[in-house]
Amino acid sequence: MQKSLRNLFIVSIFSIAAVSMAYAHSESGGAKKASVIIKDDDVLEKCVKVEPSRKLHYLFTASKPLNFNLHYHLVDETIFHVKEETTERNEIFTPVKGQKVYCMEWNNHNEDDVSLQYEYSIDD
Repeated sequence: MQKSLRNLFIVSIFSIAAVSMAYAHSESGGAKKASVIIKDDDVLEKCVKVEPSRKLHYLFTASKPLNFNLHYHLVDETIFHVKEETTERNEIFTPVKGQKVYCMEWNNHNEDDVSLQYEYSIDD
């Protein structure tokens, strides 16, 4: 049953991607949502400014495993909050100390394009 639900979800992702062509973005309420197609051997990076004492909440689902990391940049180095991992799904709710621009990054090392749906919000 779980496998058939997963297959149904993957088919749904591809259907949504086809309708949205390559990219769709919506900002309803406080959450920002997007559906994208990441071409084979390509990278998508989404960066957001997070004020002190706020929390970054994000989740995503992909049609195939992607390499994912969450990081921010200092003057001469990159600090990884979530180190690169290969996954199709992830959800994190992380408190932020000090103002930072956090970047969510997905790398597609598959031989095919991958459909990605992600959502994030910045909460108190």
